Amino acid sequence: MVQLVGESAVAAQMPAEMGPKVIHSSLTSDGFVLMASDMMTSTDLQRSQSVSLMLECHSTEEIERLFAQIGRGGQVTQPLTPSFWGSTFGQLTDQYGIHWLFDHTPA
Repeated sequence: MVQLVGESAVAAQMPAEMGPKVIHSSLTSDGFVLMASDMMTSTDLQRSQSVSLMLECHSTEEIERLFAQIGRGGQVTQPLTPSFWGSTFGQLTDQYGIHWLFDHTPA
C-alpha cells in the first residue's frame, strides 16, 4: 500500500512540491509489516547505496508477486532464477532507487 501526500487528507495543508512524496506505505506479508515514508525535506536526504532490503519469501507465488509489484517502474538487475544454494533468487532496484533482494527456499 502506498499513499502519496497529494492523495491524503492533509494534502491541502502541505506545500505543492510535497504532493508526490509518500506519506505512508506498508508492505505486509504473513504477519510481517514493513512501513516507510519519504517525508524528509531534500536538505535532509542523503542517498546511499549502502542499504539493500532482503525479502525471504514463503512460496513461489509470493516471490513472483512481490518481485513484480516492487519492481514495477524499476529495473531488474537479476531476474528470479534458481541459485546455486538451492533457492529462487533475484534482485532489482525499485522506482525510488532502493535495491531489493528476493529469496525463496522450498521446504
